[in-house]
Amino acid sequence: MKEKKLKVLIVSPEAVPFAKTGGLADVAGALPDAISSLGHQVKLILPKYKIVNEEKFKLKEISLNLSDITLGEKKINIRLKKTAQKDSEVEYLFLVNDYYFEREELYRDPVTGFDYKDNDERFILFARGTLDILKSLGWQPDIIHCNDWQ
Repeated sequence: MKEKKLKVLIVSPEAVPFAKTGGLADVAGALPDAISSLGHQVKLILPKYKIVNEEKFKLKEISLNLSDITLGEKKINIRLKKTAQKDSEVEYLFLVNDYYFEREELYRDPVTGFDYKDNDERFILFARGTLDILKSLGWQPDIIHCNDWQ
């Protein structure tokens, strides 16, 4: 009997080599290739932070018909960029919204030394936007592996 190949989406707020504050990034960076090496189709999605070097990682804008994401009274626009890495079958996706993610640090405001006051909004946007991106891509994973408190 032939083993079923799965579609796996890994959702993480950080992943090596793109963005890292701790051990989560190491695991989220290694896990996609480990799963892919078993023959499964794997995509990893994370926010497109300021720290992600678009030129170095050759990020390309993907044209999708994405709806605005509703957060309370706000309607927020998102975009999608993607890349691939040498010697990897994994597709790396980046949810783009400059207002929420184009910041000096991933989670902490360097001016106050505390978490950004709108981290809840930022990561609600990431979660909802991820689902909208999947719908727009027409890609339905068998497994969604989510990471961390966001």
